[in-house]
Amino acid sequence: MLSHPRIVLSGFTRIVPLSTVIVDEASQIELGDYLPLLGNFGSKIKKLAFIGDDKQRTFDLTSLSVALTLALSFSVAPYGQDDLGNLSSIFELAHLHKDAVFLDTQCKYLLVLVILITELQSSDRMPKPIGQFISRHVYGGQLKTCHSIISRQSCRLIDVAKGKEQKSGNSWTNVSEADAVVRIAKQLHEQGKTTRIITPYDAQRNLLESRLKAASLPWENKCFNVDSFQGNEEDHIIISIVRSEKIGFLSNMRRTNVMLTRCKKSMLICTSRAFLQHKAKASLIGKLADEWGDDAWLTWQDVLAGKF
Repeated sequence: MLSHPRIVLSGFTRIVPLSTVIVDEASQIELGDYLPLLGNFGSKIKKLAFIGDDKQRTFDLTSLSVALTLALSFSVAPYGQDDLGNLSSIFELAHLHKDAVFLDTQCKYLLVLVILITELQSSDRMPKPIGQFISRHVYGGQLKTCHSIISRQSCRLIDVAKGKEQKSGNSWTNVSEADAVVRIAKQLHEQGKTTRIITPYDAQRNLLESRLKAASLPWENKCFNVDSFQGNEEDHIIISIVRSEKIGFLSNMRRTNVMLTRCKKSMLICTSRAFLQHKAKASLIGKLADEWGDDAWLTWQDVLAGKF
């Protein structure tokens, strides 16, 4: 809004000078987008604060036109596909990043300054084992978690051994994983648990939605690709990885971090054990599978028996 010519032409900022700017989700704003702001108001701004998570996905390409422009100009994949590229945000500027303040939003008690009033707020986030893993492998041990759930069973991996990735236009599907997800969703629905399903690929999201609908299960506002679910969370999250041959989406640590940090109580990940132990071993989720060990894995038979 501050970049719109009418703001300058109206003379409003001559009456009420712009002295402080707080930029939220700064990791999703490309550096060039600050030029109108700084060009118009740079001499007046006294304080400029950037808030965001540089360890999660950058650049929200919800606009199809923007996605297509980036795909053509930078040879990157559109929204909901393998890779969105590595455009620079404010957090990639080393001279600014070195003095950044780390705000631990996973801590149960946060001091929040609202005007001149400081109040104590409670926040339930990821189960402790998941939060600790993400802290070690993504945030350099800085992320703290005070969640009441301490069992590693809050994260289970489902070995869909027969699942195979299949090309679908510019995206990917995995039919066997979709079957497993629907089976799990049915069980959780019958238990009265609130769930959301996320996957890296739009084609798989469409497949999952149609399968839920065919099974007479709640399907509206249930299935999301990872990019569209950033900033959201749910008690129980079911994930479909899709890929079984190429690492694809999992090569992007930021987006994988988003995917693994959406649950408040439990996370069930449908994937191939062989894939995570070999081709995807070096990925963030491959490291999780390696660290969790055999106890984290469930088989298709376990799913059929409702043992999750």
